[in-house]
This record gives sequence, C-alpha cells and structure tokens, in this order.
Amino acid sequence: HVVVLMMAVLAAAVGFSGNYTMSVRQKVISKNKDCFDLCGVLLCSKDFPEVQKNTTFGLPGWKRNASRAIILMNNTRVFGQTGNNIREFFHAFDMAFDNEAELVLHDNGFPVNHTLSQLYSRVDLQFLETTLSQLYSQVDLQFLETELGVTMFDGSRKYAENTTVKTSTLFYYKTNLTEEQQLTHRHYILQKLYRYLANQIELSDNGELEKRFCIARQRYGNQRQHVVVHSRNHYYPCVGRKIEGNKTAAVSMPPELILGLMAQHNMTDSRILMIHDGTENAQNTSIKLAGNALVGPHFEMIPHSGGNPFSDMMLAILSDLFIGNPSSTFAWYIAQVRFALGLGVGTHLFYKKEEDGTW
Repeated sequence: HVVVLMMAVLAAAVGFSGNYTMSVRQKVISKNKDCFDLCGVLLCSKDFPEVQKNTTFGLPGWKRNASRAIILMNNTRVFGQTGNNIREFFHAFDMAFDNEAELVLHDNGFPVNHTLSQLYSRVDLQFLETTLSQLYSQVDLQFLETELGVTMFDGSRKYAENTTVKTSTLFYYKTNLTEEQQLTHRHYILQKLYRYLANQIELSDNGELEKRFCIARQRYGNQRQHVVVHSRNHYYPCVGRKIEGNKTAAVSMPPELILGLMAQHNMTDSRILMIHDGTENAQNTSIKLAGNALVGPHFEMIPHSGGNPFSDMMLAILSDLFIGNPSSTFAWYIAQVRFALGLGVGTHLFYKKEEDGTW
C-alpha cells in the first residue's frame, strides 16, 4: 500500500475535499458556458471546488477603499521564477485585502507583462511588442479589472494612502486571511484565469498559443493515461510551511515510490513522463528510472532544452497522476491548479516510507 504523508495539509493548501472526479479526457466542442476545453481536456464547473458565496472577487468582503492603494512597483526586477511569481501575485491580493485597499497594477509592469502574459495569454515577449498585442492588451486589462478585481494604474489619480511594494516583499508576505479564505480566493482566481486561457487558445488564429501551452501534452500525453513526475534538486520550506516527510524521496524520486503511487491509482501500465530543471540531479533520477525493469519500459524524460516551462506545466496540470517535490513553488502551483480545476485526485507532494518498505 502507499501512504502519502500530509495529504491533509496538501488538501488544505490547495482545496481538496475528496469528492472530485476526473473530467472526460477527450476534446469536446461545447458552447456550454459551464464547460471549456483546455488542450484537449474538457473541464466543467460542476467538478470544481465551489467558491464560497458572499465574497468579493473570491475574498470575504474585500473593502477596496478608493482612498487606499497597494501598488505593485513598475519595471522592477522580479523575485524568483514562475512558481514564485504567481505566489507573489496571490500575496498582492492578500496585502490589498488586509489593508482594505485597491490592488493597483501597471499595464507594462509585474505581473501584467510578465507572469500573467506568459502563463495565461501571450506567445512571447516579442509578441507583446507588436501592434496586435496592443489590441489584445485592452481585452486583458478589462478582464483583470472586471473579473479579478484589480485596478490599473492611473497617474492622474491620487490616493490618501498608498504603498508601493516589490515582488520580494510579496513573496514573504503573511496575511490575516484564514487558510480557508485563501483557498477560496485561489480557486476563484485560477478558475477565472484558466477559463480565460482556454478562450484565448480557441480564438487564436495561427495556432501559436495552442502550441505554446499544449505542445507537450499533444506530443506525450494524448496517447494513453500518463504520470508526470517533477524532479527538483532541492528540499527546503520555500512555500512558507513546515515540510515533513521523506526528503530524499522528494528529491530523487525512487522507482519504488513511483510504482507504489501508480499501483494505488490502478495505473501500472501508464506512461511515465518526467519534467525537470535540467540539473545533474534530474539526469541521475532519469537514469535510475529508465534503468528500472518495471519503470523503464514506460518512462520518458521530457527534453529540457525546449525551454517551454509553460507547456511542461500544462502537461502536469492535466496529467492523470502528478508526483512532485513539495519545496518547489512550481510543483506547488501545479497542485493548486489541479485542485482548483477539479483534478485533485492523483496529486502527490508528500511521501513516507513504511517499515515494510512500502510507500
């Protein structure tokens, strides 16, 4: 049997109640507003964790006092990479809520021209500079204001109280919101953003947007059930929580751990795909998994040289089973999205080895 340590903690962190079922894994063209297609997977709101009622943009009574503002610093160096950046974006909402203030973003600053454009819309930064993107930008900014509750910066507007913050400050920010309140908000934001992304992909004329986000799934994940293993070469409490469990397993991803989890989910004949950070540790993990008699025939390491973490991320989000490192904000974000979109079953970050050698 497989014992997954701290699943309760993961469930609390990403919002799992244990009642969700996997959506149909096939592309279905549907005009039903309750469902949308994302890289060939049909996602329906009936499978999503319900956002609590009586919230303001997912937050419990967010008092956006027009005289107060939390302003994200414009054109500043961003702290960390993808997983860190979305964490900082979430924390910006927390800070605005705690201060009963508006959350003010610059249209050419973080996270609009960085995290949001890369994760949920644009093809690349060069595309952002084209005339076409200026047209799309107006749609994006309207979406951010009407659906997420942010306010776009207006230099002519004056606030009685305003605080300008760096991304590094946001990363370490501690909120007064309860864990449950944070979960509701994250679910709200992620459900909005991924529905928006699905619409953007559908409306893209040249297919570049679909290629950017769906290429890994199209190449590796459409043939049969698949497991995605995320290899990362560190283990520390970077997500602001006490992390317990087998640290060695979380970093090295031993074959017996992968096999144990696959057996638990009746996926012993499934494809095993590894996304990674391109380090020596990832190479060593790959060699070990490929050389295992039971894992090897099903295993494939996704090339890191492609330089498209967004496609890798989508492959993991939509996978049938995800096995990640809990100290990676990249893996933590994947887990958050999976639970927000009703795909939480088969999401694993914490591991414990029993005395009999099973996981």
